[in-house]
Amino acid sequence: MICVLGIAASPRRWGNTAIMLKAFLAGAESQGAAIKQISASSIKIDYCEHCDKCFSSGECVKQDDMNMVNEDLAWADIIVIASPIYFAGVPAQIKTLIDRGQSNWVRKYILATDPLYPPKERRGYILAAGGRDRNDIFDCIKEEISTWFISHNIKFFGMETASNLNTIDGIKGRPEALERMFSLGKRAVTDCVQREDYKRINKV
Repeated sequence: MICVLGIAASPRRWGNTAIMLKAFLAGAESQGAAIKQISASSIKIDYCEHCDKCFSSGECVKQDDMNMVNEDLAWADIIVIASPIYFAGVPAQIKTLIDRGQSNWVRKYILATDPLYPPKERRGYILAAGGRDRNDIFDCIKEEISTWFISHNIKFFGMETASNLNTIDGIKGRPEALERMFSLGKRAVTDCVQREDYKRINKV
């Protein structure tokens, strides 16, 4: 079974990106995927202090909900992050989660081991909402999140966006955008099932 982890980046629990993420996960679930969702604003994660103590072990000295996040990342075949644009970047809550990926970066680039265990092909997707009516407003978070994907050996596979959203749930009036999110979730799972390693392990 394909396992899909959705990460809600916005501090608004029922805002545009939460609705977009729900559509993506519904599409994935319609193809038989197992679903988990976490909200960056509801978990307790301290800031990375760049103490470099992870350089020797690949483990962060802070003991908090980041341990749970890493377990969920390891479980997943597909990771999707849904984020709004905040001043040409991601909200502080998800930025903290990204920065705490430093110990996983150390495993890959310093200790030459797998950042997530067990090693397998993991695929990453981005959903993004912005208030301005310009497509280039999404370049900033695409770069930031896809860089985080790379450090975790997660292959960036796709992105869907919705611009010109200036109300908390304006995406509800954009059924075509939500259909794109739903379709991307479906396609993410069906494409993942076609992987040779998945077919070999699951004998499909």
